[in-house]
Amino acid sequence: MRLAVLSDIHSNIEALEAVLGELRRFSPDRIICCGDVVGYGASPSECIALVREAADLVVAGNHDYGAIGMTDTSRFNPTARAAIEWTAQQLDFAEKKWLSSLPIESSIENCKFVHGSPLSPESWHYIRKSISINAQFDSFNEPVCFVGHSHIPGLWGTELNEYCPPREGLMQLYREYRYIIDVGSVGRPRDGEPKAAFVIFDTDDLQLEFVRVGYNIDSAARRIIDAGLPQKLAERLHEGK
Repeated sequence: MRLAVLSDIHSNIEALEAVLGELRRFSPDRIICCGDVVGYGASPSECIALVREAADLVVAGNHDYGAIGMTDTSRFNPTARAAIEWTAQQLDFAEKKWLSSLPIESSIENCKFVHGSPLSPESWHYIRKSISINAQFDSFNEPVCFVGHSHIPGLWGTELNEYCPPREGLMQLYREYRYIIDVGSVGRPRDGEPKAAFVIFDTDDLQLEFVRVGYNIDSAARRIIDAGLPQKLAERLHEGK
């Protein structure tokens, strides 16, 4: 089974369309989204519609729940809070109902999917700030757990002592180990590379590929400015931050 796993679209329809177009090259059997369909960007409704059509499984992110009052946004920074308040005003009843129906975690094909961390998914913690990566591994039973939230792709393995950044081409995983894989962000990367990120994972061969694809950043940034959202959100798309 070939899985395409993406996350953190953040209302960036240009990036999402580019990723879905690139996925035709891989012909995945299933498409999974690890949350944050909305937030930051200016196309929340368009992204919800496209994700609902394309994805086989979607788990909730903190911005998804924040837009409908299902999680506390008081700790969002002012820019993120302004964007999520704007987003909440754009969504209709059906879109809010769909966001509220998203599970906070799920498992298929012997893989676990969660937005933040498997140890405490409802707390929206970042794995990189975890005291112990071993505690994260102890919190789930599947061989592989996919996450988003940090917007920085990479992985941890039970055979590794630290975070491993992505490498070009196919990465071979091994059955005797277990893995946590951060798929990065479609709509708002933070690793200094502005191209949209996602992963392809073959559950039979245990081969993983981190993929980047360019998109029309100028168009996405213009939408943000035209919507009256904070200019910083547009600038950071170009910076990959």
